[in-house]
Amino acid sequence: MGDGLMKAVAYARYSSDNQNPESIDQQLDVIRDWAAQNDCQIIEIYSDEAETGTSDNRDDFLRMIAESGSRDYDFVLVYKSNRFARNKYDAAIYKKLLKENDKKVIYVTQPMLNEETPEAMLMETLFEGMDQYYSLDLARDVIRGHKKNAQACKHNGGRPALGFDVDKETLTYILNEKEAQAVHKIFEMYDKGFSYDAIIRELNKSGYKTKTGQTFSKNSIADILRNEKYLGIYTYNRRPHKVKGMRNNRKEKPADQIVKIPGGMPQIIEQALWDRVQAKIASRHKNPGERAHNKAISQYLLVGKIECGKCGFKMVGKNGGTWGDKKRYDY
Repeated sequence: MGDGLMKAVAYARYSSDNQNPESIDQQLDVIRDWAAQNDCQIIEIYSDEAETGTSDNRDDFLRMIAESGSRDYDFVLVYKSNRFARNKYDAAIYKKLLKENDKKVIYVTQPMLNEETPEAMLMETLFEGMDQYYSLDLARDVIRGHKKNAQACKHNGGRPALGFDVDKETLTYILNEKEAQAVHKIFEMYDKGFSYDAIIRELNKSGYKTKTGQTFSKNSIADILRNEKYLGIYTYNRRPHKVKGMRNNRKEKPADQIVKIPGGMPQIIEQALWDRVQAKIASRHKNPGERAHNKAISQYLLVGKIECGKCGFKMVGKNGGTWGDKKRYDY
């Protein structure tokens, strides 16, 4: 690789829930071995965990590209071509950007791609095309497998909704009794007019937690109240795919793309309670301004008229209550 100690950065990535973080360590072990054998010093490691190579929307990858013009090194060391990108257009664009900044990408397990010859360029193009084909073909197989699971009302990965667990042998949903109690309490309290704040206080007081072991928030309460799974309806492919690990829980796919199977999972909420809750949600969304105005006049007559004697902040109305005596208090 030339005389003297060269400098490099390393880039590693893993993309699937079926892979584990150690796969990044395994990639880096091979990269470090290559660096040691070629008198190359690694000055920085960039890595993206659970990120797909079909997209360039990867935090550390983009940081590596952005910093390539201002940092002093010679190579970007990557385990193999599909760790850099599985989209041939992204691979070409970002390799060109790195080249303009005098940085060369080295695939440490594919030495035939690292030579600057017409044959190596042809091989690299073939590998990048195969990487993209493999990624698209794998995605197609995954979707096909998920649809087959959905037809049998089986769990398709991810975290099950509060109130449910997954049978490890059959992959079907089973009740989590304690969590199901929390779900039922949420619906009952909302049906009786309790606010999200009051529901959250009661859940915390009773020791209930979300599926991740956290305290409840208004967003988590809202999502639970709209989830048809609590009626026993198995649903699949309802939400768009995650972007950067985030899912928009207010957006749904077209109805013809969503799988819904009534009776496909245990029922926690009876139909009559569900219908009352959905009617209340619809009513509150229909006239939110009128509702807030009426509440201020009829329940909180001193809003805007009294102030905190210490800080001068205007007092506002709140409501709450205790679930035990099923009363709501305004203050």
